[in-house]
Amino acid sequence: MSSIHYIFSYGTLIDDRVQKALFHRSLENTPDVLPGYRIAEKKMYGRYLVVERTGNPQDSVPGYALAVKEEELTIADTYEGESYERITVKLKSGINAWLYVETGSR
Repeated sequence: MSSIHYIFSYGTLIDDRVQKALFHRSLENTPDVLPGYRIAEKKMYGRYLVVERTGNPQDSVPGYALAVKEEELTIADTYEGESYERITVKLKSGINAWLYVETGSR
């Protein structure tokens, strides 16, 4: 049995059609908040939202904690591509989740 991981999503992975295309199922999702980050003014490829860490607890990004199986993380990694890297964050709910950030932005 594979372990469950959470991906914090504030963008395209929230879309059920994207989930079904990638994972062949709808992912269990829970509304949550990412504290200490904000949506950056710039966009990846001029179109995709990017978050940036501010460290300010007043800043936050609303989104969803998406439950994925361990083996599905590689699917998400491939989908996000080399422009993003996966880091661990703690959500407002206390869930430890993976977050995709712009490569080199940490």
